[in-house]
Amino acid sequence: MLLTLAHLFGIYQRISVPPQGGSVNHTAKNLYQQIFNRVVARRISALRNEGKEEFIASTASYSPLVRAYDQVAWDVVPYPGKGLQALKQTLALREQLRREGITEEEFQGEVSKMIEDVKTLLEEKGYCSSGQPHGFVQAELPLQCALFALYEKK
Repeated sequence: MLLTLAHLFGIYQRISVPPQGGSVNHTAKNLYQQIFNRVVARRISALRNEGKEEFIASTASYSPLVRAYDQVAWDVVPYPGKGLQALKQTLALREQLRREGITEEEFQGEVSKMIEDVKTLLEEKGYCSSGQPHGFVQAELPLQCALFALYEKK
């Protein structure tokens, strides 16, 4: 059995989330977090597809952390001897996101993909057929209404 050791580094940013007085729209927050995570994953994949990556593996995620904090976490396993280059590449991607954010095209593309995913799930579960909701039970109605609202915007 061959065992290879790889170095890895992480960049973790804790973000203070001001109290919302109980009025946090958790569904919207979760959807925005998913969009961010998907866009960052696609940008990392683009580096790999272009053959420009300085890392074996790289992930980034935005998620709740604890109490009134969220976290953006970047974990990177650089190619051997490429630690500094991988760090610079990760920091450049992070800085690009900080300065430019997510483009409208990226945002709308991810929203469309998420809607398609929800549509497929609803149809597979028998909740929608030909775009029409049916068979909702009272306990599931709020979630299904939110999902169907996204579905209709497509």
